[in-house]
Amino acid sequence: INLNLNLSRQYLLSNRNLDFIAQSLVDNDINPADIIVSINEECLGNEPSKLSKSLSRLKSLGIALMLSEFAKDNAPLQKLQTFDFSAVRFDKALIRKIGNHRFSEILLESVIDVINQLGIKSIASGIENENQETFLIKHKCQLGQGYLYSDPLTENQMRQLMLDKQK
Repeated sequence: INLNLNLSRQYLLSNRNLDFIAQSLVDNDINPADIIVSINEECLGNEPSKLSKSLSRLKSLGIALMLSEFAKDNAPLQKLQTFDFSAVRFDKALIRKIGNHRFSEILLESVIDVINQLGIKSIASGIENENQETFLIKHKCQLGQGYLYSDPLTENQMRQLMLDKQK
């Protein structure tokens, strides 16, 4: 089970916070490969060079980076070139259009293909029905999350799920 952390730009720009993350991995014997830091497009801001150093440090620790809410506002694909993301999570607004909006389906199908060809993990958020799931599987979206699979979990519920999976 991967732990997905949503961190703000302000948090990521603090060396003290990055030191805390690095030390927490050691102190708690956490495999960094089990951690994904989720960054939404808005977090990248207009000056990506400031954030790039922080993201590189996380990658050097072995933590995966995920561009979240991808295609929410039709943001450019250039962000995939600027940052070394391990995964891209498609926003639920795009997933909801599956079965209702052919243009969005074609766009999503194409972007999933590009993401996969770049060796980046493709993830769909907001999967709510089997039609969406079937479309995403057919077009090789690698992972998904949404109410079709589970309601949101509290910290204690997630901890129990992780303990059960280790047994």
